[in-house]
Amino acid sequence: MSTKLPVIKGLLNQVDSLILGGGLAFTFIKAKGIPVGNSLVEDSMVDTAKEILEYANEHGKTIVLPVDAVCGTSFPSGPVDKKDTKTFDLDSSGGVEDGWSGFDIGPKSVELICNALKSASKVVFNGKDFFIV
Repeated sequence: MSTKLPVIKGLLNQVDSLILGGGLAFTFIKAKGIPVGNSLVEDSMVDTAKEILEYANEHGKTIVLPVDAVCGTSFPSGPVDKKDTKTFDLDSSGGVEDGWSGFDIGPKSVELICNALKSASKVVFNGKDFFIV
Protein backbone atom coordinates (compact mmCIF):
# COMPACT_ATOMS: atom_id res chain seq x y z
CA MET A 1 0.00 0.00 0.00
CA SER A 2 2.76 2.45 0.85
CA THR A 3 3.90 2.43 -2.79
CA LYS A 4 0.37 3.17 -4.04
CA LEU A 5 -0.46 6.07 -1.72
CA PRO A 6 1.19 8.76 -3.88
CA VAL A 7 -0.79 7.44 -6.87
CA ILE A 8 -4.04 7.48 -4.89
CA LYS A 9 -3.41 11.04 -3.69
CA GLY A 10 -2.59 12.16 -7.23
CA LEU A 11 -5.64 10.46 -8.69
CA LEU A 12 -7.97 12.08 -6.16
CA ASN A 13 -7.09 15.46 -7.67
CA GLN A 14 -8.10 14.24 -11.13
CA VAL A 15 -11.20 12.11 -10.55
CA ASP A 16 -14.68 12.37 -9.09
CA SER A 17 -14.70 8.77 -7.82
CA LEU A 18 -12.00 6.28 -6.95
CA ILE A 19 -12.77 2.59 -6.46
CA LEU A 20 -10.39 0.68 -4.19
CA GLY A 21 -10.37 -3.08 -3.83
CA GLY A 22 -8.07 -5.95 -3.03
CA GLY A 23 -5.74 -5.94 -0.05
CA LEU A 24 -5.45 -2.17 -0.31
CA ALA A 25 -9.11 -1.73 0.57
CA PHE A 26 -8.81 -3.44 3.95
CA THR A 27 -6.40 -0.79 5.21
CA PHE A 28 -8.99 1.86 4.33
CA ILE A 29 -11.81 -0.21 5.84
CA LYS A 30 -9.82 -0.55 9.07
CA ALA A 31 -9.20 3.23 8.97
CA LYS A 32 -12.99 3.64 9.06
CA GLY A 33 -13.07 1.66 12.32
CA ILE A 34 -14.56 -1.49 10.80
CA PRO A 35 -13.15 -4.84 11.99
CA VAL A 36 -11.17 -6.66 9.27
CA GLY A 37 -10.29 -9.89 11.11
CA ASN A 38 -7.08 -11.38 9.71
CA SER A 39 -7.39 -9.60 6.35
CA LEU A 40 -4.33 -8.09 4.71
CA VAL A 41 -3.74 -4.66 6.27
CA GLU A 42 -0.72 -2.40 6.33
CA ASP A 43 -1.14 -1.18 9.92
CA SER A 44 1.51 1.52 9.54
CA MET A 45 -0.65 3.10 6.83
CA VAL A 46 -4.00 3.19 8.65
CA ASP A 47 -3.53 6.82 9.75
CA THR A 48 -2.55 7.80 6.20
CA ALA A 49 -5.65 6.05 4.89
CA LYS A 50 -7.74 8.09 7.36
CA GLU A 51 -6.11 11.27 6.03
CA ILE A 52 -6.89 10.27 2.44
CA LEU A 53 -10.53 9.52 3.34
CA GLU A 54 -10.80 12.91 5.06
CA TYR A 55 -9.16 14.68 2.10
CA ALA A 56 -11.59 13.03 -0.31
CA ASN A 57 -14.55 14.05 1.83
CA GLU A 58 -13.33 17.66 2.16
CA HIS A 59 -12.83 17.95 -1.62
CA GLY A 60 -16.10 16.33 -2.71
CA LYS A 61 -14.45 13.16 -3.97
CA THR A 62 -15.94 9.69 -3.58
CA ILE A 63 -13.84 6.74 -2.52
CA VAL A 64 -15.77 3.55 -3.19
CA LEU A 65 -14.78 0.70 -0.89
CA PRO A 66 -16.19 -2.82 -0.72
CA VAL A 67 -19.29 -3.09 1.45
CA ASP A 68 -19.01 -6.86 1.84
CA ALA A 69 -16.27 -9.44 1.45
CA VAL A 70 -16.04 -13.15 0.77
CA CYS A 71 -13.73 -14.53 3.45
CA GLY A 72 -12.02 -17.72 4.45
CA THR A 73 -10.06 -19.03 7.41
CA SER A 74 -7.07 -19.99 5.27
CA PHE A 75 -5.85 -18.99 1.84
CA PRO A 76 -7.15 -21.53 -0.70
CA SER A 77 -4.57 -23.53 -2.64
CA GLY A 78 -7.07 -24.65 -5.26
CA PRO A 79 -10.75 -24.35 -6.16
CA VAL A 80 -12.81 -22.97 -3.29
CA ASP A 81 -15.81 -24.82 -1.89
CA LYS A 82 -18.54 -22.39 -0.79
CA LYS A 83 -18.77 -24.21 2.55
CA ASP A 84 -15.26 -22.95 3.30
CA THR A 85 -16.23 -19.29 2.84
CA LYS A 86 -18.42 -16.76 4.55
CA THR A 87 -19.52 -13.31 3.39
CA PHE A 88 -19.26 -10.49 5.91
CA ASP A 89 -20.82 -7.04 5.67
CA LEU A 90 -18.18 -4.34 6.00
CA ASP A 91 -20.04 -1.71 7.97
CA SER A 92 -20.08 -0.33 11.48
CA SER A 93 -22.50 -3.04 12.64
CA GLY A 94 -20.44 -5.89 11.22
CA GLY A 95 -17.01 -6.43 9.80
CA VAL A 96 -14.82 -9.48 9.37
CA GLU A 97 -14.71 -11.76 12.41
CA ASP A 98 -11.42 -12.73 14.02
CA GLY A 99 -9.93 -15.82 12.39
CA TRP A 100 -11.30 -14.90 8.95
CA SER A 101 -9.53 -13.10 6.09
CA GLY A 102 -11.09 -11.18 3.23
CA PHE A 103 -10.23 -12.63 -0.19
CA ASP A 104 -12.70 -11.07 -2.63
CA ILE A 105 -15.52 -8.57 -2.86
CA GLY A 106 -18.99 -9.80 -2.08
CA PRO A 107 -22.17 -9.52 -4.18
CA LYS A 108 -23.22 -6.17 -2.66
CA SER A 109 -19.81 -4.73 -3.57
CA VAL A 110 -20.08 -6.04 -7.14
CA GLU A 111 -23.38 -4.18 -7.52
CA LEU A 112 -21.98 -1.03 -5.89
CA ILE A 113 -18.93 -1.00 -8.18
CA CYS A 114 -21.01 -1.71 -11.30
CA ASN A 115 -23.24 1.24 -10.47
CA ALA A 116 -20.23 3.49 -9.82
CA LEU A 117 -18.74 2.54 -13.20
CA LYS A 118 -21.93 3.35 -15.14
CA SER A 119 -21.27 7.09 -14.97
CA ALA A 120 -17.52 6.87 -15.60
CA SER A 121 -16.09 8.42 -18.74
CA LYS A 122 -12.64 6.87 -18.17
CA VAL A 123 -11.51 3.88 -16.15
CA VAL A 124 -7.96 3.27 -14.95
CA PHE A 125 -7.31 -0.23 -13.64
CA ASN A 126 -4.27 -1.22 -11.60
CA GLY A 127 -3.43 -4.82 -10.91
CA LYS A 128 -0.43 -7.05 -11.33
CA ASP A 129 1.80 -4.16 -12.49
CA PHE A 130 -0.27 -2.84 -15.38
CA PHE A 131 -2.61 0.04 -16.10
CA ILE A 132 -5.41 0.16 -18.66
CA VAL A 133 -6.72 3.58 -19.70
